[in-house]
Amino acid sequence: MMAKDVQVFTANDKSLKEWIALNLSFIFDKSQLEIASHINQEDVKVFNKYFFSVEDSFLEKWFRAGAQRCLNQMSFKNKWLVTGCLKRLRNSFHKKPLFPSQCAGTKVILDIAKRANASIRPWGGKKSAVCITHDVDTPECYDFIPALVKIEKQYNIRSTFNFLTEGGYKIDKPLLLSLTSNDFEIGLHGTTHNAAFGYLEQGKIEEAIARAVKAGGFNAFGFRSPALSISPNLLRALAKCGARYDSTVSLFYKGWGSCFPYLFPGLGVWELPLCLQDDVLFRDMNLDQEEAFKLVVKCINDVKQIGGVCMLNFHPIIVKNHLGFYEKLMGYLIKQTDLWIGKGGDLIALMEERLPEK
Repeated sequence: MMAKDVQVFTANDKSLKEWIALNLSFIFDKSQLEIASHINQEDVKVFNKYFFSVEDSFLEKWFRAGAQRCLNQMSFKNKWLVTGCLKRLRNSFHKKPLFPSQCAGTKVILDIAKRANASIRPWGGKKSAVCITHDVDTPECYDFIPALVKIEKQYNIRSTFNFLTEGGYKIDKPLLLSLTSNDFEIGLHGTTHNAAFGYLEQGKIEEAIARAVKAGGFNAFGFRSPALSISPNLLRALAKCGARYDSTVSLFYKGWGSCFPYLFPGLGVWELPLCLQDDVLFRDMNLDQEEAFKLVVKCINDVKQIGGVCMLNFHPIIVKNHLGFYEKLMGYLIKQTDLWIGKGGDLIALMEERLPEK
C-alpha cells in the first residue's frame, strides 16, 4: 500500500524506506515487502539525495535568475543566441558527462537487486525501453514539427512534443489534433522559456502552469521544465496542477537518480529521468553527426545492459540541422528487437499497472 501521508523531501527514514521499496517493486520481480528487508540506512541516504531531494544548487539558481533578468530585455532572436552561449558556459563547469550506469542511483539500485536476488522486469516484453521527446522551444522548432512527424512515421516511431504556450509561436489546435490522432503525445514545457522557472515561488509556478494548461487544453500532461530548472516548489506545483509525470531530472551532467522511472513521495507524480539531449551533443560537445550518433547508441546500449529506460530529447530545430544523424538513429532504433519504443504516457501506464492493490 502507498503511504498517502508521506510528504516529499520531509519524510522520515522509515517512510523513505517504504517509498524506496515501493519504487523498486515497480522494476524488480519482487514484492515491496521482500525488497524492504534488503534496504539499509546508506541506501536511504542515497535515495533521499539523488532521487527525492533533487534541487539545483544555490549558485546555479543565482546564475540563472540573474541571466534571465538580462535575457528578458533582449529581442527574441538575440535571447536565443545569448542563451546558447550561457548554457555552453554553464555546462563547461559541470563534471564529466555520465552514462546511466555510472549514476549513484543506478549503482545502489543494482546493489539492492543483487542483495534481494531480484531481476529487472521487462518493458512491454522487451529488455529495456526508449522514449523520444521534443522540446518545442522556438518558432523554428514549431515550424519543423510536420516534417519531423513525417520522418518518425516512416520508421513507425511515435514521440512526445513538449510545447510552450507563450514561446513566440501560436499553437494551432488542428496541429495538436493531428498529432494525437496519429498517436503522438502532447506535453507541456511551460509558458515562456524561463531558465529560472523552477525556482519561482510555488504559487507563481502553479499560476503559470494553470494558465498554460488552459491555453493548450492539456490534460493529465507530462512536463519538462525550461532549461531543466527544478526544485521542490516545481514538483509540488505540478502535483497540484494535475501533471502525470515530470521529465526534468537530468542524468548526463548531474548524475541524479537513475534510468528507472519512480514516484515522488506523497505527490502522485512520476519522474522519467532524462538520459541525454541533442544540445549536449552538438552545442556543448561540438560533435559531428557520426560522433553524435555513436554517443547516443553508446548511451542506449548502456541502458540496455541495466534493463532501464533511455529517455532522449531532440529539439526540432536541431534535428532539422542534423537530419542525417536523426534518420540514422531512427533506422537503428527500429532494428533493435530487445527495445520497447514508447512515449512517456505509455510508460506511465505500464508502471501504473504495477501499483499494489489498495
